[in-house]
Amino acid sequence: MTFTEDSDGKTEVLVELDDGSSVAVHPAYIRFNTAEEGGAIALTLNPCECKVSTTTVSKLDVGTSISYEGLLQLDGHVSIHNTPEDYTVISAANIGVNAN
Repeated sequence: MTFTEDSDGKTEVLVELDDGSSVAVHPAYIRFNTAEEGGAIALTLNPCECKVSTTTVSKLDVGTSISYEGLLQLDGHVSIHNTPEDYTVISAANIGVNAN
């Protein structure tokens, strides 16, 4: 996962899957808390199609503004799910203050 700040103050979130299916659609989310704890959805990302997802964000799902720096400091993790019909988590990684 890569965060890139654009000139409009928004953040581009890029997700690239190493072992994802090149034909499946994998729902993707940024969630609160660590991957080990689990948590509510903070941000719904565009699904990973052909192993890649790009989403431009400036607000959390509840409408609260979030900046590039805010995402870097978020107490969160990303979760990638098998398919829209099967929400089994196939990949998860800590981000923000939880990364390492």
